[in-house]
Amino acid sequence: MQRVNGGQVIQEKIIVRRAVDMDIARVTEIYNHAVKTTTATYDLEPKSLESMEKWFRSIDKRPHGIWVSETNGNVTGFVALESYSPKAGYHQTAKSMVYIDEASRGQGLGTKLMSELIRSAKEDGMHTIIAGADSANEVSLKLHEKLGFVRAGFYKEVGKKFGKWCDVIWLQLMLN
Repeated sequence: MQRVNGGQVIQEKIIVRRAVDMDIARVTEIYNHAVKTTTATYDLEPKSLESMEKWFRSIDKRPHGIWVSETNGNVTGFVALESYSPKAGYHQTAKSMVYIDEASRGQGLGTKLMSELIRSAKEDGMHTIIAGADSANEVSLKLHEKLGFVRAGFYKEVGKKFGKWCDVIWLQLMLN
């Protein structure tokens, strides 16, 4: 990928790979920035490194796990699939999440990461992926719809952040 910086063309090397232990701190930074500045998550307080390590270990046990984008050696975003429900009948349904570092948005990383996550979920025999997005998050909604997700539900005023009630749009991708 190329970008122009002050008239100079800079070649950036972007890779998508499975997350490893050494990525947890950077994943935590990216997530906590979203917690503090966006309605991409309705968490109200940043997560501790310890709680994110526990989350990482619970997710990383699954074959599709957590994926990161790396640009010139720096983690710039991540995606993960969580269990939709602990009930056994939902074992082939997962809930996705995608977070991109603020400075790296608009470069197609969300598409690259989600495409790899979808490929991995299919390979793992998953049946469907569910995603929730704040109704005002047009970027997330467009990303998911571009990848084949369809709007499957609308929940009015189910979250409250930054002093206002927020609506959630649920999207779904059938994998097989």
